Amino acid sequence: MQRELLTSCELLERLGWLSIKRLQRWARQGILDRPYIGAPIIGKGRAAYWPAYIIPFCQRVQLLQRQGTMLKEAGFEAWQQLQEEGLLKADYKNGGRPRMIAILPYFLPRSGGVEHHTYQLARALEQRGFSITVLTQRLPGTPEHELLGETNVYRFGTTAEDRGRREAYKQILQRILHEPAAGTVLYLCLSVGKEFHTELMLEILAVARQRRIPRIVRIPSSGRVTELAMANPARLLEVRHANRVIALNAGIRDELVRMGCDPVRIINIPNGVLTELFQPAVDNARVQIRARLGACAADRVFIAPSRWAPKKRIPELIGCWQELERSVEAPIKLWVVGDDRYEVKRGVVSKAVMAALADASVDGVRLFGGRPHHEMVPFYQGADAYISLSTQEGQSNALLEAMACGLPIVAPETQAVTQIITAEENGFLFKPGDPCSALAAMRRCMEAPLAELKTIGQRNRALITKCYTVDLMADRFMRLLHEMLQKGDLDAYCH
Repeated sequence: MQRELLTSCELLERLGWLSIKRLQRWARQGILDRPYIGAPIIGKGRAAYWPAYIIPFCQRVQLLQRQGTMLKEAGFEAWQQLQEEGLLKADYKNGGRPRMIAILPYFLPRSGGVEHHTYQLARALEQRGFSITVLTQRLPGTPEHELLGETNVYRFGTTAEDRGRREAYKQILQRILHEPAAGTVLYLCLSVGKEFHTELMLEILAVARQRRIPRIVRIPSSGRVTELAMANPARLLEVRHANRVIALNAGIRDELVRMGCDPVRIINIPNGVLTELFQPAVDNARVQIRARLGACAADRVFIAPSRWAPKKRIPELIGCWQELERSVEAPIKLWVVGDDRYEVKRGVVSKAVMAALADASVDGVRLFGGRPHHEMVPFYQGADAYISLSTQEGQSNALLEAMACGLPIVAPETQAVTQIITAEENGFLFKPGDPCSALAAMRRCMEAPLAELKTIGQRNRALITKCYTVDLMADRFMRLLHEMLQKGDLDAYCH
């Protein structure tokens, strides 16, 4: 089919039985794609442009309705017929279908992790003709509705208190109850935390299953499935019922299999990095970056991009750093970047970090607030190595970004790390949860010649550009979403 756009007037001329009111009603109900609103060819103002495949789509819907098919079922069946006959293209301009609804605990893309992953994924899928909607909790100071690029972000609830969070998930559940099911895939990032938090997420999955909306569940971190099963094994039912479960590493996959998930449903779609943004700096620029951040040419700088969450083990890292400073003579610095709330947080982690830094024997540690992702690039470019003690990562976005910027990696020997890093080849590994082993790995990195570290960094950059780009991630998701829409919920457990 030719890729042309039709105005509403042209569409009505070709389909004499159609009216503007019916078009608008079908678009609101999700029966057909919403039009692209742009400048008219002649004159001023705005005009609605519809993709050309709307004509055979509407003709088939009318025929199916005459045969007694209900409107929504007719729309879905007409959509499937056009797909099977090859009349729809994955890159059509007005991407009302297929569409993905993403549900996350929070959505502040600057914060990193799964939020930034979802933001980059949404942008890449939009470029491929998909429509993305994000449903999440509302935090103080954030708008109820926000348009990020072409992604609609809806935030629910009124406060950050438990009552507000409960209300947020109830509102999201109501939204899923009334969303058009045809042409929709639900993508849920499962957060295992507070009791009500997880329960309501699983209830949302149950409602989507009852409405036969295909469901993709993303398990963000190692150990989460085991936590869920220990709290209440029955709660795993909706995870097992999901059409696909994304396990970011072999450890998560093993957890899922042990808890009864069908291995056929478990897939791995690696995270992706914007390699055109995250890249090494040239030598002259690197010197200037380090000077701006307070490091001289002789300093060995480790970067720890991290939130102040318990699983990130920042207090333990500072303890290891204290020992490292005592055992080496070379000037060293540690940049902890990534939490802009560190000055006001008064939790257990904050108190432990501040207590450690208050020790007069700790020097060279600098705390930076959170940065938008594009502002993280100079920190990576100015550092000599990446360091993390976290043992519960699914697949660390920060680690991938550091590799894209040409940094060697110092990290625990977990399955999330070893699927990417080979010891002494492109990083320095240590036993998880062992401070002495971590200290030894940091010392090996410290003592390695700069030429060796540069070679390791080049290997890491090459690996990321080959296997872990945002485009590769989006292409895999695109194939998965098309598969979900073609099969619908036919391969889901129905008992």
